[in-house]
Amino acid sequence: MKAKITEKNREHAPLERRFLKLFYSLEVFINGQALAGIALLISALLAILMVNTGWQEQYDDLSKLMLGISFGEWEINGSLHYWVNDGLMVLFFFILGLEIKYECLVGALRDLKDATLVIAMAIGGMVLPALIYLLIVWLGGADAIQGWGVPMATDTAFAIAILTLLGTRAPKAIAIILTGLAIVDDMGAVVVIGLFYTDQIALSSLLWSGLTLSVMFLMNQLGIRMASVYLLGGVVLWWFILQSGVHATTAGILAALMVPTHPYADKKWFHRKMQNVIENFRKFDKPDSTILESGEQHALAIEAEEIARKTTTPNNTMGECSQKTG
Repeated sequence: MKAKITEKNREHAPLERRFLKLFYSLEVFINGQALAGIALLISALLAILMVNTGWQEQYDDLSKLMLGISFGEWEINGSLHYWVNDGLMVLFFFILGLEIKYECLVGALRDLKDATLVIAMAIGGMVLPALIYLLIVWLGGADAIQGWGVPMATDTAFAIAILTLLGTRAPKAIAIILTGLAIVDDMGAVVVIGLFYTDQIALSSLLWSGLTLSVMFLMNQLGIRMASVYLLGGVVLWWFILQSGVHATTAGILAALMVPTHPYADKKWFHRKMQNVIENFRKFDKPDSTILESGEQHALAIEAEEIARKTTTPNNTMGECSQKTG
């Protein structure tokens, strides 16, 4: 929940009011969830148009555009298609992993009885298309059995994108069911990719991946809650899994599962400390003065931020930050 600030409580820069009048609607649009859905739909339509209107060569050239990162003699290069599949998709599965953990602990998948329908729908939505595909290949005598995993993928992302465009006009129950379907379906996708679409396994890299994952798990159990530590561990895990031959998206899910779900302090501590901060803030308050003039109030505001940080879980914090940047 975002804190809403009324106009009379705002501190405006000299030209801010005029700027907000011009760009308020754009700001609301950018901060809204509909932007991600619109971007997804437009990108899909552009790709379809390019491939089917004589721009297929340009589309292929764009997907093969080489991008690289180098540090001294070390470098890694790959096409744009490679970075999307083995880079950005890892971030997507990391965010998904945080959602999976949340839903399994306190959300819609917490109670297996309540989640049974969603799980059954998701499994049916994966298995039935694959069986239909295999039947068509068998009847047609085509040599394309390896493609059975393609129709298993459920495009729930597009359905959720449409729901975000509808906003409050869409029933909440539909959004919950679709989100659950997406979670279970993508969990199945990770398993299928890891087991059936891996060409060669490099055991040494796989062992290093296991060691990295074990270290991240140990940090979780030791109570280390710094988000940067788990992000760094996730990057290392991604690198070793990428070198092992297993699809890199697996690293996203596994890294997310290692992110702590326990805060430093409980809610009672938060309530008591925030009350003290508010009381002290009022004591130092002077009419018609700004926080710039009061070092004490500035210090109390920073303290309130630190109190809030210690009472939130890294799993929730990282999930919200990822959704904002996504």
